[in-house]
Amino acid sequence: MLKKLLLLVAGLTLCVSLFAETIGVAVLPAIDRENEVHKAYKFSIRQYIVTGITLVDGYEAYDRINLGTVLDEQKFQRDGMVKAADIKKIGEMTGAQYVLIIEVMSFPKNPDVIFVSAQFEDVETARIIQSATSKVHVTNEELLEQECVSLAQKLLGVPVSIRPSAKAQNPYSSASNASSSQKSPKASNQVVTDFVDLGLSVKWATCNLGASSPEESGELYAWGEIKRKELFGWDTYKWGTISGVTVLFPKITITKYNYKTKSGQVDDLYTLEESDDVATVKYGRGCRIPTEEEWKELISYCKWEWTSLNGVMGYKVRNMENGESIFLPMVQSSIGNPKQKIINFGCIFWSSSLSKTEPNAAMTLSINKNGFMISSAFRCAGAPIRPVSE
Repeated sequence: MLKKLLLLVAGLTLCVSLFAETIGVAVLPAIDRENEVHKAYKFSIRQYIVTGITLVDGYEAYDRINLGTVLDEQKFQRDGMVKAADIKKIGEMTGAQYVLIIEVMSFPKNPDVIFVSAQFEDVETARIIQSATSKVHVTNEELLEQECVSLAQKLLGVPVSIRPSAKAQNPYSSASNASSSQKSPKASNQVVTDFVDLGLSVKWATCNLGASSPEESGELYAWGEIKRKELFGWDTYKWGTISGVTVLFPKITITKYNYKTKSGQVDDLYTLEESDDVATVKYGRGCRIPTEEEWKELISYCKWEWTSLNGVMGYKVRNMENGESIFLPMVQSSIGNPKQKIINFGCIFWSSSLSKTEPNAAMTLSINKNGFMISSAFRCAGAPIRPVSE
């Protein structure tokens, strides 16, 4: 009897522990301002996005929400506006930490395709935490499910496609491998780090910026910033500020690295300058943050193995020809105050390349246990950096 009681207590303790770690997301009905999307399509899009959220460990989606007790549903469908107080009420009613707002729009020339945009909002602050968009094919049920699940998981920062681990030929394999490892040049602060020759166009650092061993997370930086900080967001970002809020996205005014007039003054800069590259500033000229293309090269021409190093999970990335390798540890990226409970964006590493679709985002490498992919993230986010040397 005592044994059964102990097992029951242990089971209840485990359940409480698991529940405490679950992040709740209240998924609101899809907004259709023009009332052009069929009700069945809107329902399917919402349900498949719910499925995508629940497939990710640590997340739970709530879609049975009585909005009539909180806001005017017809007005919500017409203009898509949700007051901060209403978002907080929805959080209190469902127990969710975040609210997901979805908007759909039809394409007149192609009725089979629907444009879907979605954004996470914090129930306490009503701030937009993450947003994503996608085109979905509503007449192909299987494809629709895949596209909506991918959209949901992109919002959570989960890689949704796995790249091939290696290719037979490497265009850089003919490069000399006489010296597979080197030290970075010394900058004014005398910081020195090891770099490994993986047979690619650049050599890769063995540690993240600010780390003393491969498994350490190192320092987090916003894109294009060279000073450390704890609070990451548009309100603390050097090259952009929040100038307003729309239903789908925060309105950001960009002050550098911009190619859209509606986003601020245009300078047509797509790659970080040396003065804004924290790897160059810390390690000296010749060391820098990798470009998007250099991350793609690392994906294409090396073998990636999910493993652990001194108890830290991550990827061992190895050149199959010379046997040299580096380790990329799982490091949680940050938006908001790290002391507060925030949405888990998984692990991203910055590139020096600006997103070619939105100037408020920059290209990243995103990894988790399910795979790795090239993606993008808001420039104000805090993320680790793995330097390269030419």
